Amino acid sequence: MRGTVNTDWSYPHMRALPTVAFAIPLMFLAACGGEVKQTEAADSQTEAAATSETGPTGGALRLSVTPDRPSAAYLTLVGGEAPKVLTGVSSPDAERVELHETKREGDITMMGAVEQIEVPAGGEVAMRPGGLHLMLFGLSEAARSAGSVTLNLTYADGTSETVIANTANLAALEGGAAGGADQGEDHGGDHGGDHSGH
Repeated sequence: MRGTVNTDWSYPHMRALPTVAFAIPLMFLAACGGEVKQTEAADSQTEAAATSETGPTGGALRLSVTPDRPSAAYLTLVGGEAPKVLTGVSSPDAERVELHETKREGDITMMGAVEQIEVPAGGEVAMRPGGLHLMLFGLSEAARSAGSVTLNLTYADGTSETVIANTANLAALEGGAAGGADQGEDHGGDHGGDHSGH
């Protein structure tokens, strides 16, 4: 008796085979897609961490007693793998921003503008009352009310960084600064008279 082959695909066990075969590639693709997304997220986090490690930190703002006098800002510049030179600062919240430094020679305190600030590779340059700082002329009323300003830093190599300076960080900064609050307040007032023509 000659054998026969059953070609009826309605049998349950025959119907399940294509479904299983099709499900395996889908699961594989889904796993690969998840891996790619996780890798991209990890790369983004790494890039963000690298930026924060070399960007300016601790932006503090000291508002002048009256709007017609300049306010002062302090922050810490952090060097990367190579040295960098800060050549200028601007702000949408002020008419102009200048790099300044206070120097003490004996009993005489001298204050004036500086052209640039050098940041060593892997090092830091801290702006503090009685030393390097930023003077903000023509600060907007909105910034004074908010107690916060945006500072755009420009370097000699063409790169730039942005940092927010606010009054909330001032107390912590003054806690570690020589001279305390009195020095900073006198400093800001003197600049208002000495550099009004800048």
